Amino acid sequence: MRIYINEISFVGQAKTLEEASGLLQSLAKVASETKKLRGDNTIQRHSHILGKEILENQSLAQLFGDMGKTDNPIIKQRIRSFLLECVKGPFFDAELNKNFPNHTCVLIGNQKDVSDSCLAASALSPSGGAVISVKNSGDYTQNNIPVRFRAEIEDDDKRKDVKNYCDIQSMENDIRVYEKNPKHEPKTRKIKGKDWSHMDLLSEIAQQILSSGVGYNIDVIYGKDNEQWYIFRRHHKNCYHGYPTAENTVPKTVINKWNEVDGNEGQIELW
Repeated sequence: MRIYINEISFVGQAKTLEEASGLLQSLAKVASETKKLRGDNTIQRHSHILGKEILENQSLAQLFGDMGKTDNPIIKQRIRSFLLECVKGPFFDAELNKNFPNHTCVLIGNQKDVSDSCLAASALSPSGGAVISVKNSGDYTQNNIPVRFRAEIEDDDKRKDVKNYCDIQSMENDIRVYEKNPKHEPKTRKIKGKDWSHMDLLSEIAQQILSSGVGYNIDVIYGKDNEQWYIFRRHHKNCYHGYPTAENTVPKTVINKWNEVDGNEGQIELW
C-alpha cells in the first residue's frame, strides 16, 4: 500500500507555533506507524507541500526556516520529528500526471476538484493507497474520504472511499499482522495425512513482506522476497499466516500490480 501525506489537509488550522508543532508531531507519529501498512515503501508527498499552511498566514517553508529562532526545545523537537518522518519520500504528482495525464478527481459532497492531490493519487494507485491528514482539517478528518474519479476522459466515473488516517487508532483495523501457523513450520511433516508447504522466513521478514504485499482480495495477500513468491491467508480479523508459492500460482493481476509498483518507486528528494 502506498501512503501519502494529505497536503490539502494543511489549512492554517493552528493559531500558535506551539499548536502547529503539536499537530506536526501528531502527524509524524501517524506516519511512523504506517510502516506496518506500507512496509519498506516510503511515504509520498506533493512537490508543492512547502507552500501549504499549518500555522495561520505562514507556509511550511517559512515555519521550517524560522525554527531556529525559537528557544523552546519542545517545539524544535516536534518539528524535527515531522521532518525526519515525512520528508524522505518521493514526490507523487509528476508520476501521477505522467501516468494519467487526463485523469479527474472530485470530492463527493462539495464537488471540489482534487485532481492534483494525494486523493487522486491514492484513488488511482495500482496497489491501493491511503492518506494521512493533519487534525482539525475540516473535510479531511473522517476515516474515509469519498471521491469520484476517472483515469481517462472517456471513462465512466468511479467512486472510491480513500482511507484517511488522522491518528493511530484509525488505522488499527487495516494493519496486517503476521502470525505463525504450526502446519507450515519446518518441523511439521504431515497433519491429517496432508503435506504442507513450509514457511522458510523469519517472522520479522514475513511481516515486512505481508505489510508491503499486494492484495488479491481482503483474505489473500501476495508478496515477494527476491525471486520467491509468498501467499498470506487471513485466518482471523486482520491476522494472516503464510507460506511459499510458485509464481505460476500467482494471479496475473497481482503480478502486474507488483511489477508496476516495483518499477515506479520514485527517486527520493529531500526538502
